[in-house]
Amino acid sequence: MRDIHDDPELAAAVDRYVRPDSRYLRLLHGNFLRLNEPERTDFVRSLVAAARQATLSELTVLLEGEWRARLTGAVLAGIARRTVLRDRIGVLLLASELVYAGQGYCYALASFGTSEDAALLTQ
Repeated sequence: MRDIHDDPELAAAVDRYVRPDSRYLRLLHGNFLRLNEPERTDFVRSLVAAARQATLSELTVLLEGEWRARLTGAVLAGIARRTVLRDRIGVLLLASELVYAGQGYCYALASFGTSEDAALLTQ
């Protein structure tokens, strides 16, 4: 796991994708679903925009961080359908190293929607 305090690349990705509007807290447990409709719509729009902007390199770096970065990175990968990250996300899910990050892994794999993803989710 990369340490945000020693890794400027990870710190930049976290500042750009994890911290804005406490994104990770709204993703955690699907908390954004509790927002009123206008707030939820704005949040989802910002999430989709972030998923479109995030490079493969940035998503990979997020998946190497702590649970907040991993949760956010996996959700963004799922929204953007970055199936190239399937194997990495599957390994992280099965390793079950960090609490809460698995929510993002499951979302990403379910979003990819293939039988390969289903197999990872049911192991």
